[in-house]
Amino acid sequence: MAIVEIINLTKSFKDIEVIHNTSFYLNKGKVYGFVGPNGAGKTTIIKMILGILKPDSGKITIFNQTVEQNSENILSRIGLVLG
Repeated sequence: MAIVEIINLTKSFKDIEVIHNTSFYLNKGKVYGFVGPNGAGKTTIIKMILGILKPDSGKITIFNQTVEQNSENILSRIGLVLG
């Protein structure tokens, strides 16, 4: 069962597209990590999942709700460790 669904996510800063049409799912009961070189968009994706940044296009669904619909309830139910 997917807890987090990222569908066709795109984000640009000025004229630079840092996330392009990205889709993935995070399933219940699993541990995931974002790995990649500097500037790959890892932090940008996390900030969009948390509602800190708004995507230019695409959809982020957590517990079958969009972050815009109910971010306070959603964020109270997830855990995040940055390292």
